[in-house]
Order: sequence, then C-alpha cells, then structure tokens
Amino acid sequence: MINSSSIKDKQTLNKWTLRLQSEHPELKDLINMSEEEKLKLDKEVGSIYTNLLTVKCKEESKKAITYEGWDKMVGAFAIFGNASSRVITNHPNVRKTANGFSRYVDMTKLDLMD
Repeated sequence: MINSSSIKDKQTLNKWTLRLQSEHPELKDLINMSEEEKLKLDKEVGSIYTNLLTVKCKEESKKAITYEGWDKMVGAFAIFGNASSRVITNHPNVRKTANGFSRYVDMTKLDLMD
C-alpha cells in the first residue's frame, strides 16, 4: 500500500487522522473541522482504501485476505497510516517546530542523570 499510494493519498490519510483526533475531548478545541469536511474526508479515505485493495494492490490484497483474513488488512492499513505520517513529519516546517520544545528542557537536570 505504501508504494502504491500517491503523496496526495498519504496527505489525505493524514488529514483523516486529524479528523479522528478531533473527536477526542482533549483535542476538540484545537481542531476545528466542520461536519462537511469530516464527511468529505471519510469519503476520500473510503475511496483510497477501496482503490488500493481492488486496483493498485489487488493481487496482494486477495492473497492477504485468503491466507491471513480481513484482520490483517486492517493492520496493513494501520501500517500504511503510520508510514503516511512521514509525508507530514518530514516537512521542514514541521521538523523545525518539533524541536521547539527543546528551548524549555532543563538541561541542568538532564546533566545530573550521568
């Protein structure tokens, strides 16, 4: 799935992950997404999943379902989701921001760990 999907597919999957996270009470106020946007993402991810399983990865999917069952396909989609997150996390702006917390790390306390 990873090699058979486009960058756009991976970006859509990342947006869908945010859509899922927006349902958690701790994150609801940080992620403002309309019901229409949520529905659109659900449809797009459904289409991506269908296309991957029935067109782009058809033979591999058939074998996996035959020998491993549908549970393995759910696991494969989770792995695909994790790999897709690299499209976002490898962006220079994200990488720069990810290191922002280091300004607030108490290095003197870390030095005491030696």
